[in-house]
Amino acid sequence: MTDPIIDRRVARILQITVLLCADALMAGIIVVQAWGEAPAFDLLCAGAAAGAVIAAVALAAVLARSPGLGRTALLLAWLRLIGVPVAAGVVAVRSGPGAVIGLVETFALAVAMFDAIAGLAAGIAASRSTGG
Repeated sequence: MTDPIIDRRVARILQITVLLCADALMAGIIVVQAWGEAPAFDLLCAGAAAGAVIAAVALAAVLARSPGLGRTALLLAWLRLIGVPVAAGVVAVRSGPGAVIGLVETFALAVAMFDAIAGLAAGIAASRSTGG
C-alpha cells in the first residue's frame, strides 16, 4: 500500500508542473503570434509569464519542502489575482474601453483571470504542502 502523503505530494508536483508548462507555452505563443495586436493579449501574455514564474516558485517550494517558498508562492499568486483586473482597468483607461470590450478582448481577459485563479490554486497547494 502506498503512503497517501507521498501520493498527494506527487499530485501537487504534477499539478504545478502542468500549470508551469501551460503558462510558459501560452506566453511564448502570444509573444510570437499576437504581441502588440491588442492590449488585452499583451495583458494575457504578461499574466502568463508571471504565472510561469509563480508556478516555478511553487514547484521549488514543494520539491524543497520549504515553507518560506510556499508562502511566497501563495502571496505572489494573490497579488497576480488582484493585479489582473487592476491591469485590465488601466488598459481600459489608457487605450479606451474598446481595448477590453469585444469578443476577442473579453475572451483574452477571461483566460487571464482563469489562469490567475489556477495559479492561486497552485500557490495554495504549495503552501499547504510545505506547511507554510
